[in-house]
Amino acid sequence: MPLGTSSSRRPPRPRGRPAKNSEADVSRRIVEIAEERFLTDGFDATSMEAIAIEAGISKRTLYARFRSKPLLLQAVADHLFDPSRSEFTRYHERTDPPETVLRDMAHHMHRRVLMPFSIAVYRLVVSQSQRHRDDAGMMLGGERYLVPLVTALAFQFRRGAEQGTITDRWEPNLLAEQFLEAVCAWDLRRLVFGHELPQRSEINQALVDQRFELFFAGLRPLEGASIVADGGSRDARSSPSDAAALQPAPDRKRRPKCMSESRRSY
Repeated sequence: MPLGTSSSRRPPRPRGRPAKNSEADVSRRIVEIAEERFLTDGFDATSMEAIAIEAGISKRTLYARFRSKPLLLQAVADHLFDPSRSEFTRYHERTDPPETVLRDMAHHMHRRVLMPFSIAVYRLVVSQSQRHRDDAGMMLGGERYLVPLVTALAFQFRRGAEQGTITDRWEPNLLAEQFLEAVCAWDLRRLVFGHELPQRSEINQALVDQRFELFFAGLRPLEGASIVADGGSRDARSSPSDAAALQPAPDRKRRPKCMSESRRSY
């Protein structure tokens, strides 16, 4: 499943025309069938007629619920990226050290990226976002499916800053976005472009740990250092002369160039 959505499998779909008492489920079944078709065959190669046949309904019934294929794609996106299905909201409940929680989240995110379904979803999003960017009903490219994940990451970075284990120099949402890039983005792009990654889990786990340590090397406050108002840092034990050296130099009036300098040719 895509990042942040539940991985539970759906039960097999019933075949044939729906019974009268299941009419309320027709739209849901249409969306599930369209999701599978779009991810397997691609958006352009999937016809509304094929979806209607597999759902066991007429094209008229299909178009009564979804007037066009782009609107059906929007419904598929709403289903795939429903924030209420996010797996990452549970990380708000963790009370152990933020760095421990974030390391667990890093491994969780990376496992999701390696799933073939996640790659198929990403390819679908990329292929259709540009085409439908001006359609008010087709906001597929907004990466809204990442919002619950970024929110959960930012929550832990904020906790770390409040506890003093992570520098408060950077805005938590910015840290969350860059953390996601550092852990997952490179491998995601390689997989989308058809490259293969190591299949041994211990190799991937070690790789995620290395990326995690590299990222956090710039976030842990230095021993004996204090964060200053301008966002920089200095050793709390530094002398007054050292502190003065950190102050900006006073403005001085610029001396005018002499006539010979102004006429110098280069």
